[in-house]
Amino acid sequence: MNIQHRSWYGASWKVAGFACYAGLNAIARYLTGGANTQLQDHLPVPVIVFWQDFIALLFLLPWMLPQAKASFFPQHLGLHLFRVIASAVAIMAWYFTIQYMPLAQAVALSVIGPLLGVLGAKWFLKERFGWLRTIIILLSLCGACFIVKPGSALLSNQSNTLGLLSLCVATSAFAVAKLATRQLANLGESAKTLTHYLFLFIVPVSLIPASLNWVTPALVHWPWLVFAGLLTALAIYCVSNALVHAEVSFLAPFDICQFMLNATIGYLAFMELPAPWAIWLILAMLGFSLTTLRKSQYPN
Repeated sequence: MNIQHRSWYGASWKVAGFACYAGLNAIARYLTGGANTQLQDHLPVPVIVFWQDFIALLFLLPWMLPQAKASFFPQHLGLHLFRVIASAVAIMAWYFTIQYMPLAQAVALSVIGPLLGVLGAKWFLKERFGWLRTIIILLSLCGACFIVKPGSALLSNQSNTLGLLSLCVATSAFAVAKLATRQLANLGESAKTLTHYLFLFIVPVSLIPASLNWVTPALVHWPWLVFAGLLTALAIYCVSNALVHAEVSFLAPFDICQFMLNATIGYLAFMELPAPWAIWLILAMLGFSLTTLRKSQYPN
């Protein structure tokens, strides 16, 4: 597979990962009571994170055990641990964010994340970052912000100082975790090894804050936690595959799909419609223009 096809293959994995994350965001918002749902017993964010990671590990064990020797003993243990800590911080901070904000608006305000990731890829990973790629990234971010109207999140009663601070922490930590993943991929780690090691270490790491806020899940919580665990395993594998096959700066323009998916899930699950449906036509036109620009740089 040549470099152009590998990049588009990686992009398809990233979009699939975004679909899983959109479902996870909705579950977390529901279980924390962020959407004023009818769920009476809400769960603390650290408890949700611990159980979703633990259940995801259980889903992955049958796949991990036959490859134990290759997967459990990578050459870059320190970088794996650094990635795990950054990921744990990012997930918890993000769940705190969507506890206070509608999904689409929280995603819109996280536009700093892709920019941090791209700048980090340029400075630390020495990836290409030409003018055309810059235009595509900026168009994606501007289009997504226009659709979900992020400014309204700052003025909303559901948004407060804690939510905004959590968002800053989450976007920064996600960018760091993304760069660590890409660096591990550059060093030869496979998507399977990246997925295995993340879950082996993130479970004990996430148990620490969960134990300080422990609430035993009720029967009504377990179906959602099991579904969250499945989506977590799928999402991490998808994103790991994406970063193995494509550069961070190539993948950044596809973050617009994250806005679309979260806005759709937010509307279907919580009736949180960020803008009139006519705006989606503009989004489709924007997506077409971005695809055209990308093909001009990477023709088939």
